Amino acid sequence: MIHMATGNFYRQDYEAMRETGERALTAARAVGDVPLIAASTAALTVASAFIGVVSEAEARRAETVALVDGLSDGELAARLDAVANLCAAELYLHRYDEAAGHAKRGLAIGRATGQGEISPVLTPVLSAALHMSGQVAESAEVLDGAVEAARLSGNVAALGWNLLSRAFTAVAAGDLRLALDVARESVEITRDLDDALVSTYAGLALAGALFETGEAERAVDVLMTAAGGEDLPLVPGGWKANYFELLTRCWLALGRGPEAEQAATRAAVTAGEVGLDVATAMAHRAAAAVAIENGDPATAADRALTAVAAADRSGARVDAALARTLAGRALAHKGDCDRAVVALEYAARELDACGAVRYRNQAEHELRKLGRTVHRRTRQGHAGATGVEALTGREAEIARLVVDRRTNPEIASALFLSVKTVETHLRNIFGKLGVSSRVEVARAVERADRAPA
Repeated sequence: MIHMATGNFYRQDYEAMRETGERALTAARAVGDVPLIAASTAALTVASAFIGVVSEAEARRAETVALVDGLSDGELAARLDAVANLCAAELYLHRYDEAAGHAKRGLAIGRATGQGEISPVLTPVLSAALHMSGQVAESAEVLDGAVEAARLSGNVAALGWNLLSRAFTAVAAGDLRLALDVARESVEITRDLDDALVSTYAGLALAGALFETGEAERAVDVLMTAAGGEDLPLVPGGWKANYFELLTRCWLALGRGPEAEQAATRAAVTAGEVGLDVATAMAHRAAAAVAIENGDPATAADRALTAVAAADRSGARVDAALARTLAGRALAHKGDCDRAVVALEYAARELDACGAVRYRNQAEHELRKLGRTVHRRTRQGHAGATGVEALTGREAEIARLVVDRRTNPEIASALFLSVKTVETHLRNIFGKLGVSSRVEVARAVERADRAPA
């Protein structure tokens, strides 16, 4: 019955998933098998989340967390579907830290037990949670290793999920060519799979990439096809407002105000139904964009700032910064340039820290329009620094694991990277430190730690 519930999940029949999950839970409780109870409850959690019944999903989530966290790694290894469904539900409930933590545990157990690709959603969930919480570069690195592994194994479903996820991070990082390429490949390879869910999200990823490259009309077509029509029935409730917001921007780019207003209204209705902060943020962002277009910057600023607050509450760092950029635009149109500059400078700093280069550039462009000169402080790893200070955040993290005498496979496992990616980072570390061995790397890091501040 758990297997049937999982099949319903990938076929996007969440009501059937919930019904089958209920039957599975009754049977699991009857035999008193805790891992089976955890897997059944996790299936119910993700079904409730995707249907959009948030109160039920949260109650199920709390029950599932207690069960999953109470299992040893050995016990959970036999039911990795429990942790996979749990972290998927947590992502859709916008609980990014919890989703990332459970996804990391599932991946670590899967790798340790030779089940690295038993659940293709674990890596996409981890990457999305990292991205949303402001770790765009880390999300991309996780996915690059996963794409490589999926190509080698021939697992088409896993490859499709990882490619479409990579498209989202590529857009934020500003690599639009990569975003289009991987999104198109994901659409192509998943078209004939018996997995409607991955096909839908491949289309959504492509729609987002097309919009960013100026193909708004094509983006609308792809979005509506992937999502099942103008009401987006194939998109789960927790994320539907995101795509109504994207649709709003597409219609505005095409000069079709009435359609944009309709999409923004649908975003608001969806947000009201699910009651999730990120959905609320998206609805207010859509409304703010429409208000700017309609020449009402005061309303636009209010709605954008409301979106900032909602995104902040959920920990959606990138979305909060994007809402601040929109607020800055609205305040500038309103003539409140001082507040506009404050909002835009904050947004630019946040997006820079997140590694969301494309979005940072957009915020800085708005600042320049206001006559502000943009000065970006040199951060760790940028040109001009030397020695350990020249290492990027990821390189410094790897260097410290070298100090701990971790092998490349151990570092790869700890950081959820491929061994090849670790090797590339190590070559860069050797070059920046001017060394030729791991021992010398360790000595350089230790010397830097002993140096006076």
